Amino acid sequence: MTFCVSGDVTGTVGPTGNCGTDANGGSAINVTNPSITLGHGTPAALDSSAIDTAADWAQISTNAVSGAIVSMKNTNTGNCSGLFRTGASSCEIAGAGGTAVTFNNGDAKFGLRLSNAGDAPFSQATPTGTITPVAPYDGGSGTQYGMGSAVTGTYGDPIFNTTSAPIANKNIKLTFGAGASPTTPAGIYRATVNLIATGTF
Repeated sequence: MTFCVSGDVTGTVGPTGNCGTDANGGSAINVTNPSITLGHGTPAALDSSAIDTAADWAQISTNAVSGAIVSMKNTNTGNCSGLFRTGASSCEIAGAGGTAVTFNNGDAKFGLRLSNAGDAPFSQATPTGTITPVAPYDGGSGTQYGMGSAVTGTYGDPIFNTTSAPIANKNIKLTFGAGASPTTPAGIYRATVNLIATGTF
């Protein structure tokens, strides 16, 4: 299995070439640091006037006979599935929850939605297989977000799978969104999110 996560390079559809090598035998291109900053203005900040978004990409290939499942784990303290403020004792920007919901200006929420999967351009092998986003991360009506409480559990919360079959060189976009309410305390909010790919046999 190969699995990688990349930042969003403007004008791309995720990593070009497979996670291991590109069509020229080198490292895949358009792979960047997946760290994101949510907010607007200078410096970037969340407030009640907007829902801010930023994206990463994931790519997966596996020959596991029943494909793979990718789960997301939020490592915040205090079982906070949302964004945790430095020095806080509670989760002041909550996770979106286990049902896909629309974020409105003024909602103090954090969530994820997935796009439709696409082929990795210029991959060495012909892209094959299907990525299926799992609710509540499947976007609902296309603009909804989810962040189930299981993301703080030991194994995280499944966000997509390969439809119980092998897959090669498929990319999917992960869009994170967040907002604040007028009473959300000022401060620095963080989440460290890990993605875990597990083959199924």
